[in-house]
Amino acid sequence: MLVFNIRKARYSKSLQASGVANRWNKNDEFVIYTGSSRALSTLELVVHRSSISIDNSYKLLVIEID
Repeated sequence: MLVFNIRKARYSKSLQASGVANRWNKNDEFVIYTGSSRALSTLELVVHRSSISIDNSYKLLVIEID
């Protein structure tokens, strides 16, 4: 199964979570939120950022789960 995560380019080379509290996790709980499609991941980013600019500051991370 493939899942998708859109993140800032500077964080796109590693599979790490920040540990910052978010919608479903508390501080120091390391969670990577993913979507089942690129479109769903884009929607998630837009909702939480209120908007995104179309530039190279974001990259798509594709994660394969066995």
